[in-house]
Amino acid sequence: STGVMTYTCGTCGHTKTEEIPMTEHTWTDWAPNGDENHKRECMDDNCGAVETLPHSWDDGVVTVEPSCTANGVKTYTCQTCMHTKTEDVPKTDHQWTDWSPNGDGTHKRACRCNASETDDCTYDAGVVTTEPTHTEKGVKTFTCTVCGHSYTEDIPVLIDHEWDEWIINKLDEANTHIRYCICGESQPAPHVFGEGVVTDPATHTKKGVKTYTCGDCGYSYTEEIPMLTDHEWGEWVVNKQDEANTHIRYCICGENETAPHGFDEGVVTDPATHTKKGEKRYTCGDCGCSYTEEIPMLTDHEWTDWRYAGDNKHTRTCRCNASETKDCTYDAGVVITQPTHTAAGTKMYTCTGCDHSYTETLPALTDHAYGEWGVNKQDAANTHIRYCICGDSQTAPHSFDGGKVTAEATHTAKGVKTYTCTDCGYSYTEEIPAVAGHTFGDWQCEATVVGKHYRECACGERETADCTWNGGVVTAEPTYEATGTKTYTCTVCDGTKTETIDMLVKAEELVSPENSEIKVTAPEGSDAVLDENTVLKAEEVKEPVSEEVKANIAVVGGKNSEVLVSYDISLLLNGVNVQPGGAVEVTLPAPENAGEFDTLQVVYIDDEGNVTPCETRVNEDGSITFVTDHFSHYAIIGVNNSSPVVWIVISAVSVALIAGAVVAVLIIKKKKAIA
Repeated sequence: STGVMTYTCGTCGHTKTEEIPMTEHTWTDWAPNGDENHKRECMDDNCGAVETLPHSWDDGVVTVEPSCTANGVKTYTCQTCMHTKTEDVPKTDHQWTDWSPNGDGTHKRACRCNASETDDCTYDAGVVTTEPTHTEKGVKTFTCTVCGHSYTEDIPVLIDHEWDEWIINKLDEANTHIRYCICGESQPAPHVFGEGVVTDPATHTKKGVKTYTCGDCGYSYTEEIPMLTDHEWGEWVVNKQDEANTHIRYCICGENETAPHGFDEGVVTDPATHTKKGEKRYTCGDCGCSYTEEIPMLTDHEWTDWRYAGDNKHTRTCRCNASETKDCTYDAGVVITQPTHTAAGTKMYTCTGCDHSYTETLPALTDHAYGEWGVNKQDAANTHIRYCICGDSQTAPHSFDGGKVTAEATHTAKGVKTYTCTDCGYSYTEEIPAVAGHTFGDWQCEATVVGKHYRECACGERETADCTWNGGVVTAEPTYEATGTKTYTCTVCDGTKTETIDMLVKAEELVSPENSEIKVTAPEGSDAVLDENTVLKAEEVKEPVSEEVKANIAVVGGKNSEVLVSYDISLLLNGVNVQPGGAVEVTLPAPENAGEFDTLQVVYIDDEGNVTPCETRVNEDGSITFVTDHFSHYAIIGVNNSSPVVWIVISAVSVALIAGAVVAVLIIKKKKAIA
């Protein structure tokens, strides 16, 4: 309530009063009021006001972790009054240790609840840990992919010689090269020369050089290319001695030759008119020399637009004062005033040349000219009427449509359906019975409780439900300096909620959790962004490649190329596929049979089956590194009997086939182990 302020005169003691306005409530802090809501009270002793609101629960915190033998506990806290409630967290699955070998082809694991289980080892296809040679057996090791237990098998001695690389035969270097086996035997063979490469072109004044190189050992020799017999002419220039008729060009030997100009058909640079001459320029297409010709004045008049001259004629004039007059040519006419049952109409005809027009009268109509249908006041419910300007009338029954609901029936009120005559607009209504159930409106976002929406019936009853969130949209990308924001929208009421996305933390290297030999790094100077929360996924593709892809790989690597292994590589940040945003280096383990090929190359395979080589290198430890700025499907291919010259040709073909691809190819020669 309001208060009263009393003022007293200090001289005579007279008093006056003044009303003091009511103050705002002075609320206590919110306090729990059971598990459903909290309340606060006004601290004014004379007020007694109380306000309650539902609890605002947080997302909950696991206060007792579940195990495989007991449920856990999750505690929710009201963010307003700090009241708490709990709920059970279901038991977890067994928390197994890693599998450990039993030494008999089986392995086992245990849970801390004393449960255990045993299973057969699952061995891989084996890895050659010691290569067989021409003189000694090798070793192949098979390893359980689960517990790591391994066993070995002998690989038989190789039957064929283990030849080293071809080198120049010092005893006959001009004709043969030679290679050696680790057993001491040797094998000579003739050089294999290609078609040769021009290393110094011949000119009109000097001889050239062509170099032939053996594709196996690199030995080379040269042949002389004779001087060119034809002159090496420069560009045509205007001949200063006869510039109007000829041009001239010079050879580096000092000779020259002249030729007549090759003038084009000419370009009009100043059009001729009825009162002045024009100009046309002709230009030599070889040397650029040009000349002009005069264009005679036009013989035809330059007429103005036609204008009406009276008596259904029009005239026009030329700037030379000539003129001509012709009869007007009128169109088919347009009705300006429609004829009626009691009055004539009007039709206008217009000249297509000068726009002059005239009118003619259209006779009055012989039939009645009725107006629009209107409601018949004498029988409004059944008929409508129309009138002719002569006073005659005509009636007809209404033509009602199928009706339209003009007031929806609700849970508390009947509805209305209106039927309308399509000719005169007269309408009548029928009652629609009230509906039996509630008639809820659209769902609306609950302003005070995040994650709830409600809808109301016309009778005042309200229904609430939990929001149904979509997958969310990143509305503010996280950076290395600031957090980001992800916004979720309810698919029912369009309400929203937001979550904070942690700041990015730069990582120098990402390693696949499934295979520590697969990793990604950003080279110096790259714009790539690697966040420490990013997960590197590299799944080996087991399905064989299609025939179309095999054909494209043959174009890139030659007919002796084949896919050794392929991966589907991706980066996941907060569960979403992302790209690095710049060039990165990806390192993959060497395929098991990599040593059987002369060349190793990583290629990108797109969804259409096209194949693009990537910049590739083989590291000292045998792993393979390639460069890319996009993660998708990649494969390591091996190529046999591929010379550097052939491979460069293949690379050029692939660049032509795949627009924009920059291909850098590194040839890796197979090295044989020496026992």
